[in-house]
Amino acid sequence: MNMEKYIKGFNDGYLLKEHKPELLENILNTTSSNDYIQGLKDGEREFKKQKVKSRTQELDDLKSLKSKKRDLDLER
Repeated sequence: MNMEKYIKGFNDGYLLKEHKPELLENILNTTSSNDYIQGLKDGEREFKKQKVKSRTQELDDLKSLKSKKRDLDLER
């Protein structure tokens, strides 16, 4: 495996998913398979994973905030 090509693909895949997802989708529809393409796929997957993690954290923060507000309301 050519790690330099894979890492470049990973980084490009992450950024493309964030900024130009339709372009990444078109690129990934290719039948080619090499280290760069695999990196693109893994970079896309990592972006999705981070997005879910971020959303989950936002929900947890909202739940915590709602709970604190409820506790303050009960103290009154």
